[in-house]
Amino acid sequence: MKNRVNLTEARMAAGCLKLDIEENDFRGFSHVADFTAESGDGDGNLMCDDSCAAVSAFELCREEIFEREPVSRRITCASKLAEDVYRGEKKAVSIVREYLRQAKESQNGTYITVMEAEAERIAEQLDRRTDCESLPLAGVPLSVKDNICIEGILTTCASRALEDFVPTYSSTVYSRLIAAGAVPVGKTNMDEFAVGADGSTSYFGPCRNPLDPSLSPGGSSSGSAASLAEGSAVISLGSDTGGSARIPASYCGLAALKPTYGAFSRWGLVGMAPSLEQICPMARCVSDVRLMFEIASGHDARDMTTCVTWEKRRRNGRIGVFIPSEVSETARKAVERCVAVLKAEGYEADRVELPFFDEILGVYYTISSAEAASNLARFDGLRYGYRSEKGDILSTRNESFGAPLRERLAEGAYVLSEKSGGAYARALHMREQIKEKLNELFGDFDLLVTPMSDTEAASFGETVCTAERYAVYANLAGIPALTFPAVRGERGLPVGVQLMGAAGDDIFVLETGEAVEGRLAW
Repeated sequence: MKNRVNLTEARMAAGCLKLDIEENDFRGFSHVADFTAESGDGDGNLMCDDSCAAVSAFELCREEIFEREPVSRRITCASKLAEDVYRGEKKAVSIVREYLRQAKESQNGTYITVMEAEAERIAEQLDRRTDCESLPLAGVPLSVKDNICIEGILTTCASRALEDFVPTYSSTVYSRLIAAGAVPVGKTNMDEFAVGADGSTSYFGPCRNPLDPSLSPGGSSSGSAASLAEGSAVISLGSDTGGSARIPASYCGLAALKPTYGAFSRWGLVGMAPSLEQICPMARCVSDVRLMFEIASGHDARDMTTCVTWEKRRRNGRIGVFIPSEVSETARKAVERCVAVLKAEGYEADRVELPFFDEILGVYYTISSAEAASNLARFDGLRYGYRSEKGDILSTRNESFGAPLRERLAEGAYVLSEKSGGAYARALHMREQIKEKLNELFGDFDLLVTPMSDTEAASFGETVCTAERYAVYANLAGIPALTFPAVRGERGLPVGVQLMGAAGDDIFVLETGEAVEGRLAW
């Protein structure tokens, strides 16, 4: 039996399925064997099988919807977009203007500064170049967390203390991406000085999750994650001190890598806890994160913590799986689905226990608070930044820092005082023990698979301690950790899984994550 479907109605039906297009999810539609469109009836109608009328409407109009939808609302692979630019199929200026429009129209508190003039200048230069085929990120829109310096561009760390600070130099990681053809869209919102976990502590107002604006996008790289989720950037730079990029990635359905400590230069990063944090590549898919890593990693003469090579490890085809007993069913499912794919790839899987799991947050907060108190002491209003009309340093810091940051700095000052009884030294000793235990695990296993978070995106003010417990191991041990979406939770929002590798195994972790992500129809 044939069914008559009006093409105008078909277009409307396809438009209603726009979300599926944006999510690149055609699995339920692209393998319909009984689609038997033969001919129209001359009146704008299509004759097709009754059983697949809606599918027919979708399939007929899919390309049309793609052409009509703004480029920034589609899932866009960075390498494909760059290829379109150097082949001359797209102009960098037209691409960037569309993403700039998205950035300016955002209602999510995503950006502190939209770099319209700078973006158009760089895009115009790209369109005049004849060697764009040598630029792996030609014309790719990039958002940058506002604690990463860009020469001549306001860099505030989302704090009143730096509300008018304009650096005279650019971050090494940022400069390498720009040299590869990326175009900056803007500086993204964040928790003040990267102290916070839900995107709410910014002096410029909270950042919201584009998937559900009533929820948090996670923190502190809240704006970087939101820019990708809302479609105002294709790739982004965040920073990660204790999950600050990976937790927002999990909440917003993205991929993010906390690199091995020293793989990325920290030059140009306004640091909060220097021994823990790294600039992090973030994107909609693992392949783009890998591309960013390959471009931006490597030795930097201006940062003596960078390292060129690490000892190559033998692979034994085994993965360690950590699922604590109190984990949520959603997080358990995320890990189990990832492990099932890895087993299908030939890996053996064994359950493991992560060292000091119950004590890990105490170790992390002791070290990070102490380093923050020491590192942020220079923001006193004497040389630059906000200065109180009262003129004294105490008033300046009280007025320029928000309450959550002041509390963290007070904790850090106590940790460093004699009254703490050597808490900082004890935390450093435990950190070394954690490193040793993890190194022992990586002697037996190629990778460790853990949850990234127990839940979908949380409401503002909800604790994310469970997510941080999984995240901070990579920061304390200086090892690479990758997250990408694995399942949807009860509300249909994404939940990520985490892969951790030994120091220097960033590419191996990314290659594995890319293979797993491609087989997870989350």
